[in-house]
Amino acid sequence: MLAVLFPPQITAQPASITTAVGQNVSFTVAATGSPTPIYQWSRNGVAIPGATSPTLALNNVTLANAGAYTVSLIN
Repeated sequence: MLAVLFPPQITAQPASITTAVGQNVSFTVAATGSPTPIYQWSRNGVAIPGATSPTLALNNVTLANAGAYTVSLIN
C-alpha cells in the first residue's frame, strides 16, 4: 500500500473583518492536506482553547475580542 502525503495548503484565506460591539462574526479557512489538516486559531499569537475547526465564530463581540486572529494548520 502506497500512501501519498502532502502538507496543508490553504485554498481559501479567512477574510479580514471589522465589526461593532454586540455583533456576531466568523472567520473561515479552507485547506487541503494528507492526512487531513488540524486547525488551531489564535488571537494576538495565543492559541484559543477549543478553536480547532475551519470556522471560528465570535458571538456578541466586546472590546475584549479585538485583536489579530490567525489560524495554523498541521498534519
